[in-house]
Amino acid sequence: MELAPRSRGFLEAHVWIILFAMVVSVLAAVAIFTLRPTKYVASASVSVKPQVFNGVPTDANMSTEAAIAASGDVLLRAAHGLHEPVQVVQQGLSVANPVNTTVLEISFRAATPTAAFNGTDAVTRAYVDYRNSGGDARVADVITTPTMPTGPTAVNYTLVVAVAALCGLLIGIAASLVWDWALDARPGGRRAGGHSDSPPPREEPTDSWLKPRRQANATGRRDAHSPDIKG
Repeated sequence: MELAPRSRGFLEAHVWIILFAMVVSVLAAVAIFTLRPTKYVASASVSVKPQVFNGVPTDANMSTEAAIAASGDVLLRAAHGLHEPVQVVQQGLSVANPVNTTVLEISFRAATPTAAFNGTDAVTRAYVDYRNSGGDARVADVITTPTMPTGPTAVNYTLVVAVAALCGLLIGIAASLVWDWALDARPGGRRAGGHSDSPPPREEPTDSWLKPRRQANATGRRDAHSPDIKG
């Protein structure tokens, strides 16, 4: 799809402002993600079994199970095991449910591999113990135990650069609009009643200056065709 002439002209007139905003946005985003503190993530998987009501097995409501895994009771149990405040456990915890499964993915993010592993293990144990403490039948079982992270979480720099470039484009366009508005509003600008930097419109020829030429041409043609008058 081609840009309209006015849009194309606007972008061409402000290309350096827009490019500057895009470059600054990309460099800032890359610097932020590069210099941020390193984080490690460990994960575990828990299977939630169907529950029986009136002799009929019913699949677990996984949204409810995810909320239970992040609830205050579970976090308090995990915090006691970790000897950490509940707020620290809550900040590092992440609970997800893969689509069309009865599995919870429990992850914990921390500054060291050991802290990430211990956090995941503590929350997983706290959730499983909490869910299995209400009756004789087991409701939750660990199917994947946490492992020690071998490296920090990777940053998707392609996505970071793409999003930062888009934000820079929008910022550059907005800055260009503000710049144009400021130029128009200054003394002597278009908004202040001054003259524009663009050349004046071309005046169309009018009959006022064409009439003498037409009359001269007509007189010349009459003189050329009229016979000589002899005395």
